[in-house]
Amino acid sequence: MVLQASLKAKRAANQKSLKPEARVASLKHILRLHRYMDMYASSGLQMFQNSDKLESLNLRIGCETGRWPDPMPRIPADMVVACLCVATDEEQYQITAGEFITASKPEGLGCTGVRFRDEFHRWNNDLNNAVAFAGLATVEKAGTLIFNIGYGPWQKAAWYHMILASGQKIAQTIQPNSRMVLRFWPRHLVDNGLVGTTDDAIVGQEGRRQYIAGIPRQNLLHLKGGRVSPSAWMSFQKVGAEWSSSIATRAMVLATLCLEKGWVLTEEDLFAPTRCGVETSCEEDASGDKPAPKSKAEALRSAKAKVEALKMRTANVFVAATKLLADIDVINGIRIILHAGRAQSTGFAKLVDDLTTPAKSLALAQSWARQEWLQPLKDTLACLTDVRGLIGCGFHADFKVEEVRAMSEDAPTIRYQDALARRLGRLVDCILEKRSGSMAQRSFYYPFKLAGLTSTDERVRREAMREFEKDVRALWAAKDL
Repeated sequence: MVLQASLKAKRAANQKSLKPEARVASLKHILRLHRYMDMYASSGLQMFQNSDKLESLNLRIGCETGRWPDPMPRIPADMVVACLCVATDEEQYQITAGEFITASKPEGLGCTGVRFRDEFHRWNNDLNNAVAFAGLATVEKAGTLIFNIGYGPWQKAAWYHMILASGQKIAQTIQPNSRMVLRFWPRHLVDNGLVGTTDDAIVGQEGRRQYIAGIPRQNLLHLKGGRVSPSAWMSFQKVGAEWSSSIATRAMVLATLCLEKGWVLTEEDLFAPTRCGVETSCEEDASGDKPAPKSKAEALRSAKAKVEALKMRTANVFVAATKLLADIDVINGIRIILHAGRAQSTGFAKLVDDLTTPAKSLALAQSWARQEWLQPLKDTLACLTDVRGLIGCGFHADFKVEEVRAMSEDAPTIRYQDALARRLGRLVDCILEKRSGSMAQRSFYYPFKLAGLTSTDERVRREAMREFEKDVRALWAAKDL
């Protein structure tokens, strides 16, 4: 007990010796808000400091403890309680300033209000964090180079015109049974959901002839595609969906072009592993999986270093993108990101539409208060049973039982399928963890839980009020302890 008391005294002394440093950025944000309020209502943030009003009515202690004065004071009919609602970005100084404004005195300004976060930014950050912690940051970096290659070099789009000319030429010269066509044909079938089809007119020589003739009409020869950018929310998922059915075709066009130009000398060099895709690792944790990065920043640094190393080895960014397109490990990784993130991308698009009018925004708040935000997470979990989508990610869904029985756990096919399954499973788990954590904070706390009181449904209003009453009683009981 003496040691504990002594340690507590030392910590208190150390705390007093620390020199408090002002958060300059947060202070500037608070002063800016104060100035805006003063311009709007001729009164700054002090108009939201309502504790003095409660004190004058002898209601402050009752609000804090639940012990109300008897008799209850009469509240003037013309009394107005101003409430500050601030919507900010995800910047740390904005978060800190918002918490300081609404914190009770003397720790904060004691303003009545709430800080709303930017739901678009939060959702995008959650998905990016999930990709990074799932060990797929390198794949995402490689995919960004693949999707944006048509804009280079130096954003002049010269490579796009070169790809366009090569695609037009291939449609006139390449044969249905050439090695390059046969090499990418299975991937084309996967891209277009034709795995398991037996009709020769679709998957045989005739199908390949029709496919080659139709290359000039595919989207890779009609547009550069959307551009992936960290500043454009969900751009990787959006652009990936645009190119989904033409990834194999684009790989074949770029590969043929590189071989013709002499930028790549042999097919063996073209299809050599890039070490940027989904692969098994010798550095495994107790579960047999590759350790997760310690932070998102670490994952992004490692991803950038690997892709930059590939660019240095090839000495040509166009060749680097081509080799990444030819690497099935990279393509499977990209498809895992797109497959697991499809429901999140769809939910994000719906959010963009919902937050356009006051009525839609209110309806969204009411639905989230009823935990309807769980639906995109349920849809994300359903991707694990979507057989067609799993085939697109490189999983084998049709195989002979006797062939599997003849394999051991160390067989290369089994190990690779296991690596894909672990990576997809980890990504889904990270998405559920990040999004459920963000949304639980958003919907389980006040004032968001009170959104049900604005519903036109009497049953919903009663449920929200009962929940509020329970929380208030629990708060008062905790203060009594």
